[in-house]
Amino acid sequence: MVELVDTRDLKSRGPRARASSTLALGTIFQKRAAGIFLAALFFSIFFLFSIQIFLTGAIMKKFIIPVVIAVFFSSSALAENIQEEAIDSLATASTFVKKGNYSKAVEEINYALSKINELTATGLLKYIPQPPQGFTLDNKQSQGTGAAASIAGNAGATASYSNPAGSSLNVNIAIGGMTGKMASLAAFGQMFAGLAQNAGGPQTKQIRVHGYTGTQIFNSQEMSGTLTFQVGQKTSVTIEGNNIESPDVLKALAKNIDFQGLEENF
Repeated sequence: MVELVDTRDLKSRGPRARASSTLALGTIFQKRAAGIFLAALFFSIFFLFSIQIFLTGAIMKKFIIPVVIAVFFSSSALAENIQEEAIDSLATASTFVKKGNYSKAVEEINYALSKINELTATGLLKYIPQPPQGFTLDNKQSQGTGAAASIAGNAGATASYSNPAGSSLNVNIAIGGMTGKMASLAAFGQMFAGLAQNAGGPQTKQIRVHGYTGTQIFNSQEMSGTLTFQVGQKTSVTIEGNNIESPDVLKALAKNIDFQGLEENF
């Protein structure tokens, strides 16, 4: 609080009193000026910091958003290009058929089929499951098949997983062909497995996951196993594990698979 000084009283007190009072007023004004300066300094720092945050966010948006958009449109453009190639090949095949050049027509049809399988394989990637607890997804990829589709399958997607203990898991999703029926063959073999099982060899049994029956084969001595599922008429899912102490990890990974989505869409 500023103390009001009566100048008439100062005159009566003499020069020394007036000097002392002037010094007190100067000190008060200095303190107030210092407070105002500190407040202004704090506000300036806060303002500059806010601008830095804003600019940093703007820069991040400036670079990240275009990258995301570019990836999205490049993926869409790639799919459209593959579709166009398939359509063009089918149109060319039709022209060859009309001309009676059937061998060339077959070549064009096979090429179109390979492109359609590429599209199918790309769609399979979203059904690659998340890793079970303790594992990380190392890589995943898809592949379409051309003329060999009757054996190798129309399309497939694979993924590999690992953990710090050295265990590894692999998933293979196959559509069509012999590989698309691998689970059915495994289930057929399971019918005779009970006759050949022994305490030290592979143990085979059937398990259920999300309403789908799988055939599990596990060898405790080799610490390896497989778990296969037949999803619909032409889709199979195979899970392989190496250096695993229990087949439970195979089932844990299977629980992360959208079997119903696979059956409905493929």
